[in-house]
Amino acid sequence: MAEEFSKEEILYLVQRDLGRLVDAFEAIADALTAYVKLEQSRFDKDFPQRPGPRDAVVTHIKTEEEKIRERLSGDESESIEQWTSLGPREREVVERAGSGTKRPSTLARQSKK
Repeated sequence: MAEEFSKEEILYLVQRDLGRLVDAFEAIADALTAYVKLEQSRFDKDFPQRPGPRDAVVTHIKTEEEKIRERLSGDESESIEQWTSLGPREREVVERAGSGTKRPSTLARQSKK
C-alpha cells in the first residue's frame, strides 16, 4: 500500500505543494490588503483628520482716546495734551476771569459793532 516515490517525484510534489501554498498566501495577502483599505476609508470617514492649527487673530479694542482721535482728525501724531491745551482765546477768557474783567476783548469788540 505504501507507494514508493523517487526523489524526483518527491521533489516535484514538494515544489508543487509549496507553489500552491505561496499562491494561497498571496491570495490571503491581497484579501487582507483590500480589507485594510476598506477599513481605513471607513475610519477616515468616521473620524476625519483635524485641520492644522490656524494663526491666532489678535484684535485690539480702541480706547476712548483713540476713538476721539479717529473721529476728529485721524492723525495720531498729536497727543492728548495738545488736544486739551488752551488756545489763545481760551487763555484770554481764563486770564480775564482771573483778573475780574467780565468780558474778554474779543467779545467786547464784537458787542461794540
